Amino acid sequence: MEALATELVSQAVAAPAEQCGPDRGALDESEPGDGALDESELGDGELGDGGLDDAARDRAFAQLFRSQYPRVQAYLLRRVAEPETARDLSAEVFRWAWERALQGEQPGAPWLFVTARNLLANSNRALARWNRAQGALVGELTRDPNLAASQADELKERVERALAALAPAQRELLAAHYWDGLSGAECAALLGCSIPAVWMRLTRARAAFKDIFVALEETQ
Repeated sequence: MEALATELVSQAVAAPAEQCGPDRGALDESEPGDGALDESELGDGELGDGGLDDAARDRAFAQLFRSQYPRVQAYLLRRVAEPETARDLSAEVFRWAWERALQGEQPGAPWLFVTARNLLANSNRALARWNRAQGALVGELTRDPNLAASQADELKERVERALAALAPAQRELLAAHYWDGLSGAECAALLGCSIPAVWMRLTRARAAFKDIFVALEETQ
């Protein structure tokens, strides 16, 4: 049942990542196959035929979770900076595995590791995109497009604090425009307003961000 998957994943996410140390269940880097994440093919290995009744399916998933979660999390821990990120990605791997199990499939260890690798790649791409968006925003506001590139580490925390202090609607608009690369027309469709209204809101959001960003600089 779905409650089983939820309970197992919740317990694992709540547990300290260090319990799944980096030497437990080591995996050769060459094991996972190549390919971008696709919901229709998250992993490429060991998807068995259906035919299990609900009880057998739940037992099989519980056994898979208990035997493979430590290995999946250890695999991710070696590739991310924060244990929390590894826990979140591990939980996502098994959420997808549960979705497959509900469809009558039986994902095995190879499928789990391919899925973990692909989710990690997506996470890294999103982080890189967000860092570029922060740089573009700061560069535009300071009229120095090279500033963020030269002081990225120094500015990152201040940018995140300034964004967090914005009104949610302003933060969403800046993220849509700078992070997701949405045009004025696309932002207008997303927010349900006219294109001129988008540019007016964007101007106000940039001004609010700049005021907070400068104020934070003065307090440091």
